[in-house]
Amino acid sequence: MRAANFLGTMPVTRLLGFLVACILAAVTVPVGWALAHEWSESNGASVALQAFEGFRASLVVMEKVSAERGPTNAALGEDLPISAPCAETLARARAESDRQIAHLVAILKDRSCAGDCARESAAIEKMRVDLGTARARVDVLLAKPLHERRSAEISEAIQGMIAIIPEVAPPLDEISLAVREGGPGTLNWVPTTRLLADLREFAGQLGSQFTAALAAQRPLTTKELRGIERIRGRVDQLHALVINRLTVSPRSDAARAALANMERQYFVTGIGYAEHVQALAIRGDATGISPARFAAAYVPPMRSITGLRDVLLDLAEADLHDRRIDARIRLLVAFAVAMLICGVLAAMLLIVRQRMVAPLLDAARMIDAIASGDLNAEVPVVPHSMEVAKLLASIAALNASRIEKMKLENLRDRLMLDMKELSETDSLTGLANRRALERRAKADWRTVNLDEPNYAIVMFDVDRFKQVNDTHGHGAGDLTLRMVAQLCRQTWRQTDIVARVGGDEFVVLMRVSEQEHAVAAAERMRSAIAQTPVSSGHGDPFTVTASFGVACCEAPGTADVEQLFKLADNLLYRAKKSGRNCVIAELAEAPSP
Repeated sequence: MRAANFLGTMPVTRLLGFLVACILAAVTVPVGWALAHEWSESNGASVALQAFEGFRASLVVMEKVSAERGPTNAALGEDLPISAPCAETLARARAESDRQIAHLVAILKDRSCAGDCARESAAIEKMRVDLGTARARVDVLLAKPLHERRSAEISEAIQGMIAIIPEVAPPLDEISLAVREGGPGTLNWVPTTRLLADLREFAGQLGSQFTAALAAQRPLTTKELRGIERIRGRVDQLHALVINRLTVSPRSDAARAALANMERQYFVTGIGYAEHVQALAIRGDATGISPARFAAAYVPPMRSITGLRDVLLDLAEADLHDRRIDARIRLLVAFAVAMLICGVLAAMLLIVRQRMVAPLLDAARMIDAIASGDLNAEVPVVPHSMEVAKLLASIAALNASRIEKMKLENLRDRLMLDMKELSETDSLTGLANRRALERRAKADWRTVNLDEPNYAIVMFDVDRFKQVNDTHGHGAGDLTLRMVAQLCRQTWRQTDIVARVGGDEFVVLMRVSEQEHAVAAAERMRSAIAQTPVSSGHGDPFTVTASFGVACCEAPGTADVEQLFKLADNLLYRAKKSGRNCVIAELAEAPSP
């Protein structure tokens, strides 16, 4: 009851502030953040699961392409004709590689896949083409008898197959980044599966180092021994990284069991067999061990590496599914809370409507009635407070302030126009000044006028103007300039741009249909100046002459406006040198097609 009385007597402005604060606190911050966060989490988990499918497919592609080298090495060690089981094994390996590559390409072509799918698909497509090239090189060797297959050719063919795997790495790394961004829980497993993929690849490369020597039934060369030691070092390094990651965060009995199986199968049996064959091959006692026999004993233990990888992939996928389910549950809870808050807000808005909105609507109807001339409009009764009445007075004051502001803005605009005009007008002659000339010249130069395609610059000045000032005084000089300005207004067209750019120097920019028209206009101006006397008021009237330089070109023509200005200035200089009181013109040739 006391709360109701408190709300009933609270001023409208305070009640409005209280309700706005409640809305902001109850809706904007917790609900908005919770819904956005949970939606982002749910969507991120879905995107990560989709990316994970591509990640897993990429790892399988690496495995199958790497595993293809096993039957390839076996076939390279057999003489013609290649035995049917060996040929069938190689064909099955190639078909499985192609199937997994096609599956990966189909995943990356999905529109909703994460990452830069176009770039990733292009990388996989390039890998498929390069794989076909490497296979073709192997097939060329398989078509030769065993004694004609040189060790260097076999090594080159094997290296061509090995070089395919690094092409999978860039798209694989981009996909794994998308997985880890969308599923932080997978950080325990995804990087380790990437290490295991590299471990499987280098384990396969280690076995491939024996192929050339076993195929030729010769001892290992120094280069081959160095390659074996280098790859063995990389295998041991990756092995240590995998052990470290799984020891720090085991968390899974299945992972521990798969790790123990890899230690027994590959790092005891597989590595042990490779070391045994290496010792025999160094002494030249490996006769009878063909690449196929070596692969049959060495390749099966490597499956324990991919077995551990698959266990970790299953754990990562399970983490992503759990995360998505949890995110969706939290999203539903947040949505339910939002609905509850909406109910509370509805009750609060009802209070606002009864306490403030209804009186304001009555006040609005009153204002409309008064504006329409209804003198019988009744002022609504506002209970408990006079905020609405104060609001009406504030509106009137605001309107008066707006009118005054508009007056000031109009005055400001007029002053700015006046200032702009003064900044671009020569105060003595009333003509445009150099600033206005340059601005209008640059703007006009870029336009095209089919009726008047030629552009002309007429530059002229009063001959011996300094002598006029010295003889008749500076007042007479000013009268002379005003006389020239008046003649300019009478001689040149309104479309021409006439400016005083210096003491006694004038420039006219004009568009003409024929270049000769500019010369004729300059000649008329020259004649008018020479025939118009100037009265200084302190002596006899006197006359002056002027020299003109006229430069023309097709607009926009072959020269820019600056070059045309320079040409007109040079022509004016020539007119001065030619005795003054003359027009020197140069008509530019039309540009060659």
